[in-house]
Amino acid sequence: MRVRCTLSNGDTFEFAEYVKVINDKPKIQSYNYHWQSSNRSLVKRWDNVGHHPEIASFPHHLHQPDGRVEPSHSVNFMQVLSEIENTIKVTDNEG
Repeated sequence: MRVRCTLSNGDTFEFAEYVKVINDKPKIQSYNYHWQSSNRSLVKRWDNVGHHPEIASFPHHLHQPDGRVEPSHSVNFMQVLSEIENTIKVTDNEG
């Protein structure tokens, strides 16, 4: 599944999940949650693609806008969406 949507503040949130049914239950095999600002710069990207084996939480990791890749726990759509929503609310309240 791949979805791209525009958020209320003009940012873009795109995510992709590959889900496999195991014992009659859906299990996320791979994910990528990509959040970018309205000017198309990266805000954050969470994924579990196996391209950073040096990260302690491999394969789960977080890409930061300055190019750093940091450890991250396994995340799901609702956790990421909640973080985005809380960040946008804080930014709206500061403005």
